[in-house]
Amino acid sequence: MPLYNPAFVASGNISPARFVKISGEFSVAQSGAGEEIIGVAQEGSLAPPGIAEALGGSQTYYAATSGKTLKVFGLGDVCVVTAGTGGCTAGSKVKSDADGKAVNVGTASGTFNVGGIALQTVSAGEKCLIQVNPHQVTIA
Repeated sequence: MPLYNPAFVASGNISPARFVKISGEFSVAQSGAGEEIIGVAQEGSLAPPGIAEALGGSQTYYAATSGKTLKVFGLGDVCVVTAGTGGCTAGSKVKSDADGKAVNVGTASGTFNVGGIALQTVSAGEKCLIQVNPHQVTIA
């Protein structure tokens, strides 16, 4: 359990269960491909399903929009993240794709910003249980 896990404020639209990066003081944005990762956005959405539709609008399911607070799972936390193209493989290091989804780091050489370790094997679009462990790794 972390010693201190503050609420963060979104600096833009953040989808549920996506990797996030620091974008300012206690502020986060959804991570893109190859970007640094601080943690994973909450799984729940900002508004309950059906509320926007009932009010005559359309529902967009964001964990947070600009200026709204959200829970961010950090170092050592176990949480779910949405799997990107290729899915996730249990035991693999995962990084962010262009949409903040988790993809396997794989065996390609280079330096990668890792978001955590996949604890299960899932297909693209499914939720993958991971242990958050943001760090950088170089594969020779």
